[in-house]
Amino acid sequence: MTWYPQDFTKVPMTDMRMRPQPSTGNPGRTYRFYEGEKVFEFGYGLSYSDYSYSFASVAQNQLNVKDSSNQQSENSETPGYKLVSDIGEEQCENIKFKVTISVKNEGQMAGKHPVLLYARHAKPGKGRPIKKLVGFQTVKLGAGEN
Repeated sequence: MTWYPQDFTKVPMTDMRMRPQPSTGNPGRTYRFYEGEKVFEFGYGLSYSDYSYSFASVAQNQLNVKDSSNQQSENSETPGYKLVSDIGEEQCENIKFKVTISVKNEGQMAGKHPVLLYARHAKPGKGRPIKKLVGFQTVKLGAGEN
């Protein structure tokens, strides 16, 4: 959960739109769309240790799922988006790739830590999220352990 600053309370509780709408003063909600200052980011947690990350292996660094049928509909409020059910299971299987992340506990104490992997669009905005959580796993590491 994202914790917003106190001035976020100016947004009515009944306004649950996720995407920002400057005309109404809605700055957007969730880690995917909110660009303002945050008290705590989505996934933030307290720990007695510090962790560092590095990509051990990545099969590819860009992903393009556009095809001739991926056109924005006239009624769409989310340009460039397509439902997974519309893409089809075969295409989804074809674009999967593996990412391996190395995590090191840099601290003096053992700890349990959630590792979150995000994907982002090269050009956020126009209804696209800033980033999207695509994978996560909790790791338990001793002091100094990889």
